[in-house]
Amino acid sequence: TEKDGKVERNDRLIAVSSNSKTHAELKSINDLNETLIDQIEHFFISYNEAKGKKFKPLGRFGARKAKSLVEEAIRL
Repeated sequence: TEKDGKVERNDRLIAVSSNSKTHAELKSINDLNETLIDQIEHFFISYNEAKGKKFKPLGRFGARKAKSLVEEAIRL
């Protein structure tokens, strides 16, 4: 939410390279530590708050949702 009250959706994606040597065991969002996800969300909330905006996480989704968001963005 902007300072003027305008609300805009701005999805965030977390990805790991399929060739990652340090994170090869991560195959799904469920493989991430819950504390790490909480910290990532907190970062975005705090970052936006410092800019006078409000950031509200709407959910946590997996690879299928991320793929559909990317495909939709490409179409647009």
